Amino acid sequence: MRLLPAGALAMLLVSGATLPALANCVSDKCPDAELVRQAREAIQHVCECTRSGQTHRAYMRCAKRALRAASVAELTLERPCRKLVIRCENRSICGAPDAVVCCKTRENGEIGASVRKSEEQCSNGAACDAALGFYSTFDACDSDGTCTGLTSEPSCEVKRAAFEATLPIPTPLPDRYVVQLVNESDETLLAAANAAHQVGKPPFPVLPREGTWVLEPKGVLTIDIPAEWEHTIGAGAVSPVFWARTGCRFNIEHNLAQCETGNCSGIYDCSKANQSAPGPKSLAEWTFNDTNNNCAPDISVVDGVNLNMDIQPLGRRTVHKPEDPHWLDHPLTTCGGDLRDPDFCPTEFRLKRSDLSMFIQGSPGGDDIVGCLSNCGRYKFPTEPDLHCTPDPATDRRCYYWKSFCCAFPVPGTSPYDVPCTNDADRGQNGGCWNNGNNMPVCACRAFIKEETCPPDVCTFPYTPETPSNQPPFGHCSDVTDATGDPGACVGDDTFHRVMPYGLTWPNDPETFFSDARIYRIVFAPGNTHVPITPSGPIPHCRDDLPATYGYEQANMLCSGVPDRVFAGARPAPAPWDCRIGDGIATNGVLCRW
Repeated sequence: MRLLPAGALAMLLVSGATLPALANCVSDKCPDAELVRQAREAIQHVCECTRSGQTHRAYMRCAKRALRAASVAELTLERPCRKLVIRCENRSICGAPDAVVCCKTRENGEIGASVRKSEEQCSNGAACDAALGFYSTFDACDSDGTCTGLTSEPSCEVKRAAFEATLPIPTPLPDRYVVQLVNESDETLLAAANAAHQVGKPPFPVLPREGTWVLEPKGVLTIDIPAEWEHTIGAGAVSPVFWARTGCRFNIEHNLAQCETGNCSGIYDCSKANQSAPGPKSLAEWTFNDTNNNCAPDISVVDGVNLNMDIQPLGRRTVHKPEDPHWLDHPLTTCGGDLRDPDFCPTEFRLKRSDLSMFIQGSPGGDDIVGCLSNCGRYKFPTEPDLHCTPDPATDRRCYYWKSFCCAFPVPGTSPYDVPCTNDADRGQNGGCWNNGNNMPVCACRAFIKEETCPPDVCTFPYTPETPSNQPPFGHCSDVTDATGDPGACVGDDTFHRVMPYGLTWPNDPETFFSDARIYRIVFAPGNTHVPITPSGPIPHCRDDLPATYGYEQANMLCSGVPDRVFAGARPAPAPWDCRIGDGIATNGVLCRW
């Protein structure tokens, strides 16, 4: 049995998932069950209860040190409660990789619980391992003698944590960083990264250790971060970006990949070609080794979403910094959530398979939603308007929405932002009048929410009188759409935050986080998804895999004089085909093999 890593446990603690029932650990001198529960959860997190390679003795030494240091608020306890917490944690499987809690029903009907070194040593009882999310003799056994959690469907968080416990944790190269990409969906994806670089340096590509960008279902890839990707700060630098591509037809040998989302000009190796992707996609953006010797990741969905995403720090690190709300010590997204779900993504913002020229007409799945566009993403896709367009809601609605939601303006040119103001009536381009605490209010780009208000655990880091520097006060969709009479033209940043509360949904969203870890994990579709993902696979054959409406015989005859043709870009007859698609060349037809 392999136990849950600390990052996975942190996910359970912070997300509000179903947690171990630790309330039975009480005494006459310490009767506050909730206080003890919080302390035990904090210790299990700080001391990495489920980290492989740790012993129970080492775990208990850490627990005692943590209580003495009281490094987090939950560990500030009176002496009787500290002693009780230690006693209860001592009767747990924390630090014992193969141990179980053995639950047995005694002759008198009482439930007995004991720690056993292995499942085999729990004869005639229920052997409860850490995959269920319960670690102690005080919480692992249910009232009927079975393991707690077996009588009900485990939560998404528990199932996700159990899966991630089976994953290897990569070792970084000396003095370097490493990022592990994880696919928790049931379909093959193509991973991708850009070619980041420092100021004044050329683009620097990367390739996973595994030598491929193909990310199998429940699979992993490992990217060593080169020195050239560190400290990408300043004008002219390009910071590292990672993303997943879905619904790809690809051929590695010929460097071809035609993808429904995350497509980078039809190229398989985006990093080597120094290509990025338009359209809806979730991006993991990074600064490695910043000016404070930390890393600064964020999840950007400013263009929209193709898959849910999470980022976890792993290995040795400062787990908590209570004084820093942007310290990466919690999940950034909702387990199992998917913004492509029709319940979240309004019709006007859905990108369907049949909207794409690569969709094979007449095939099933045309109404499947492959991406949900954001406010900004909808009006810049598939190409952005001219920066010099006039944002007049009467004559050019697209320009009006694009500049309002994407905070776009010509450079060089006059910025509508950072202009002194006294109230929102002075705003330009639907910005807000923002006093960030310096009593010098200026017009600022801002978020727009659909509902009247947004809870702070959904729309995180909001403006408040106590935290004015977080971001400008939220605008409302109606602030933009009243001028056009089309309320459906705004999806609302609060809609996106319902699934991705810590995702960056508009250009200046303050959703950047920090960690001093050297090892990170990017999870695509954390906890899996119930929304269909188009499988990725080999490029189909023009003759055998396309319907007759594409007119293969006619196209083959017309292209017969074209030499060295291996791949084509097919279109329904009578439209002409692209007779020869060379290596790394895109087509807006259906990529197929002759």
